Amino acid sequence: MSLRGLLTLADHSERARGLAELLAAPGASVWAFGLGGSANAWLLAFLLCRRPDQPAVLVVPGREAAEALRDDLLAFAPALRDRLYLFPPADPLPHDTAAPPPEVVGERLRALVHLAGGSPVVLLAPVTAACGPVPAPHALADTRLRVRVGEVLPMEQVVSYLERSGYERVDLVETRGTYAVRGGIVDAYPPDAERPWRVEWFGDVVDSVRRFDPETQRSEATAPEVELTGAREPEGRAFLLDLLPPDALVVLDEPVELEHQARSLTRAAAQAGVPYASWEDLQAAASRRRLATSTLHGPQAGWMPWEVPALSVEPFAGQTAQLAEEVRRWCARGERVVLASSQAGRLAEILRDHGVVVDTASDLERPPAPGTAVSVFARLTRGFRLPELQLVLVTDAEVLGWKRRRHRVRVAKEGALLRSWTELAPGDLVVHVHHGIGRYRGVVRKSVGGARRDYLHLEYAEGDALFVPTDQIHLVTRYVGVEGHTPRIHRLGTADWEREKRRVREATQQVARELLELYARREAARGHAFSPDTPWQRELEAAFEFEETPDQWKAIEDVKRDMESPRPMDRLVAGDVGYGKTEVAVRAAFKAVMDGKQVAVLVPTTLLAQQHLQVFRSRFAAFPVRVEMVSRFRSPREVRRILDDLAAGAVDVVIGTHRLLQKDVRFKDLGLVIVDEEQRFGVLHKERLKQLRASVDVLTLTATPIPRTLHMSLVGLRDMSLMETPPDARQPIRTTVAEWTEDLVRDAIRRELSRGGQVYVVHNRVQTIERAARRVASLVPEARVAVAHGQMPEAQLERVMLDFVAGRYDVLVCTTIVEIGLDIPRVNTILVEDAHTLGLAQLYQLRGRVGRSDVQAYAYLLYPKGARLGEEARARLEALREFVALGSGIRLAMRDLEIRGAGNLLGPEQHGHMAAVGFDLYTRLLEEAVRRLRGEFVEEGPDPAVELRVSAYVPESYVADERERLRTYRRLALARSAEEVASLAQELRDRYGPVPDPVQALLDVARLREMARALGVVGIAREGDHVVVRVRGRVPEREARWLALEYRGRVASAPEGLRVWAGGLEDTRVLQLLREVLDSWARLRRERPQPVPA
Repeated sequence: MSLRGLLTLADHSERARGLAELLAAPGASVWAFGLGGSANAWLLAFLLCRRPDQPAVLVVPGREAAEALRDDLLAFAPALRDRLYLFPPADPLPHDTAAPPPEVVGERLRALVHLAGGSPVVLLAPVTAACGPVPAPHALADTRLRVRVGEVLPMEQVVSYLERSGYERVDLVETRGTYAVRGGIVDAYPPDAERPWRVEWFGDVVDSVRRFDPETQRSEATAPEVELTGAREPEGRAFLLDLLPPDALVVLDEPVELEHQARSLTRAAAQAGVPYASWEDLQAAASRRRLATSTLHGPQAGWMPWEVPALSVEPFAGQTAQLAEEVRRWCARGERVVLASSQAGRLAEILRDHGVVVDTASDLERPPAPGTAVSVFARLTRGFRLPELQLVLVTDAEVLGWKRRRHRVRVAKEGALLRSWTELAPGDLVVHVHHGIGRYRGVVRKSVGGARRDYLHLEYAEGDALFVPTDQIHLVTRYVGVEGHTPRIHRLGTADWEREKRRVREATQQVARELLELYARREAARGHAFSPDTPWQRELEAAFEFEETPDQWKAIEDVKRDMESPRPMDRLVAGDVGYGKTEVAVRAAFKAVMDGKQVAVLVPTTLLAQQHLQVFRSRFAAFPVRVEMVSRFRSPREVRRILDDLAAGAVDVVIGTHRLLQKDVRFKDLGLVIVDEEQRFGVLHKERLKQLRASVDVLTLTATPIPRTLHMSLVGLRDMSLMETPPDARQPIRTTVAEWTEDLVRDAIRRELSRGGQVYVVHNRVQTIERAARRVASLVPEARVAVAHGQMPEAQLERVMLDFVAGRYDVLVCTTIVEIGLDIPRVNTILVEDAHTLGLAQLYQLRGRVGRSDVQAYAYLLYPKGARLGEEARARLEALREFVALGSGIRLAMRDLEIRGAGNLLGPEQHGHMAAVGFDLYTRLLEEAVRRLRGEFVEEGPDPAVELRVSAYVPESYVADERERLRTYRRLALARSAEEVASLAQELRDRYGPVPDPVQALLDVARLREMARALGVVGIAREGDHVVVRVRGRVPEREARWLALEYRGRVASAPEGLRVWAGGLEDTRVLQLLREVLDSWARLRRERPQPVPA
């Protein structure tokens, strides 16, 4: 996994050794030029390893360059890992006034603290970070706080530190830079930590330090101490290079480009009134010991020139025969040839097939002998040749034509994404299973018979009120209906609701029958059972440039399992925009081709077909797989040729729009159909797909989220994989809803252009789009503006899009043609004109066109000045502004998208039924209908009601946040085993500290209810000095007699079940006695089983 052996060659290089000697002298100022490919990383790795005690700052053009250089340095010198730190800019642009994300603050402070502390760190700083202000060394001392178990450190001191260090106080710690206080517990998520931390006190002594999972909120591991890092930088007037000690090395990578950027930054900073170092300041601060590295540019005045002849390697662009010939020629000349590839084994195999002798290695511990070649599993940006050392280094970039992207490591998942749509807020419409649709007014605490409990206050028509005990909270859900339909609020005590529910139940039974018929047909069908993964499959997957998210891994495994089954696959992979669904499809397609089958990839737009063609071809470049495209970007003659080859079996993967569904498209051996956004296709196209599903494997991808409840209900209609984990480095898109003004549009576009990015301006009227483009060009004259819409001639549209992707245009004024699937990482600002006229699904998809890389993205949803927005339009725009978190598609869906998704799966005739009873109850009824028709047991009747004179509730002093209290009540109400209740009790103790009496009583009641349910008990109620345990029918005489003997007359048979004498007992003792009685009863049943009375 490394090329460390190549560093030993530097000791034999006069140019490398001579440069190291020059830089050992104070005041050295050397300009090293001629460094092609990744030779600068090789040279810098050598210099940095020679001086392990010397700090260094490497100034590079941008963050992407910093990350690429870091990875290249680590490929040559893994020992640098503990010294290397990325130092991102606090603000990408001088006029960006928004606070930087906590992760950025954490990275910066960690690097600065180590630098100020005298560590020999190596900082990789984009020029924006090197020129921007940083805190002075004395201000850094207060940015960290160490908390140790056993030390006296009052909790108030830690809270005070968190407050002044920029942490945001929240009720639930899920994201970096937040903290929460609950009793004697503080949760905090440091910005540079992988996981949040929980600190618990006993008095003023730190009692424990625990790491916890932000998704489950459960502790994972204890630790002796934790170091908290500030979430906000102190005000600073210093600059990064001012903090360097005299012996530090400053490297300026491509100084001509750095100077251009620094001068641009200085001008922007002067306009914004922000202190930024100038290029001259940067040069002066680096003058003690500086090195410039450049590929093309020769030295400027004041620098000592030093040439290091390192040539670039010519690209082969997948021409493996040409590569093999070149490797053979190099070896014949006595060169040492190293092939650094993420598919090292496959590359060596290809070269051996061409008669070239190649070794393979996972690590290069020593350089190869002259005249030999070795293929090493290593990722490197670009290759190079060093004639002085007879070294040739070739990478995937030259072999396959890939522009290597950073291999990221995922950070913790940011938040629990599915919570918000189920949560209740006062004023929400709700559905009570037994009483219908009402309005939630909040939680009230009532005292009944001396016992205090919490109730949900629901308001019904004509002022009716219902108070629902919290142990029945699972009967109440937030109403989610169909867009444009306002539900009727019911009256209590009428038959209207039961009639409505009966009508919907009958409708779901019909749907359930259709589902089961389809399920039976699928089970009976026989298709091709694909073979297990081949070595080539593993090579392809190892070459994926990002680390898979857990959800992505699961989806991949689900798809492979389906493909290896003889039953035809019909799987839906649902995930937010940019969550890696295409890679799932790539691996499925490759698996099919490895079994000799053909693959059809069906997409809704020509632009998306073009993009998929590029992705599939680049991923399959190292393998003998032919990928073609059929679309209006191809001439009729080209299409005919491709279709003939497809019928002959010469094409392995064909990508296209609905053109692929026409009758003249024939396959020799079709094995897999991949459908991207099926809901975008028409009725006739869907019918054709339905026919295909009967015989071949079908994989459908969608960014329209599918709720888990619907997923559970539709088992049998379609297998689903949900991808809810955001990719690693992505940041939430900053969304602005505002009136269209010239200043806003001008500033937004210039902000993006000044950081080297591109912009979408969405204008959804073809008739006026040219005028809109001219307006943009007049506002930002320096911008190169292009126009794209679906009515353009095919060749012209393709040319415009390819030029935009290549960076020949800065701004694309377009219709919603860019809505689906286009992935252009440099486009990180989008302005949507007349956003109020678009649906929420469209707006969400459009916003998803930006933010596909790890730079901050911006979305502006604009409406005309003075326009009066309708209620629905305003709600749509506010929903987008509210839901900016990663993965928020799942949450937005409950307002709009999920219902559309459900309609697409179930058919529009079911919309009325959903609207009548709400989404949650509809899916519950559907699931029950499916289970009944399958002959499965469906639990009937209400849960056992436990009505005792016991104060059982969650006090505000224990759990302050009402939403969290409601979550606790809901989980207790839904618990179906004593183990679940015990798990929740442990979690409460972990998160909130020792359990107070009312909460303990609540847990005891929940345990009692579970015991009662298992015994067929329908209710437990206190009546005077007795507790009545009600059952359906009667308790068997033998059981009643045995219990009476066991408890010496305290338990007696009664017409309604059992009566338990509780006279003179305290509340807690009553609960204990009842648990003992029910436990004895259950034990009797286990030892001498008898059917529960019907």
